[in-house]
Amino acid sequence: ESYLNSVVPNLSPINTVESNQISVYSKGHYVVVENAEISDVEIYDITARCVSKKGANAVSSSEIYVEKTGVYIVRIGGFAQRVVIK
Repeated sequence: ESYLNSVVPNLSPINTVESNQISVYSKGHYVVVENAEISDVEIYDITARCVSKKGANAVSSSEIYVEKTGVYIVRIGGFAQRVVIK
């Protein structure tokens, strides 16, 4: 966890979190991001490898497919949250 916090500091808990109207949660093999239209959305695996990146104009409410199960870090501007894909 300390390694992940050094790569993406200030991680939120795994549960659904809303920050400034941004909502992030998992649904099957999808990471669902709502109300993030002004920021890029990046998804990292636990090795800090970026597995997906969506531009600021591409995301207002989006489902981003993640192939493998596991813990991921979703970063939206200065906001970051852990998400579990089961």
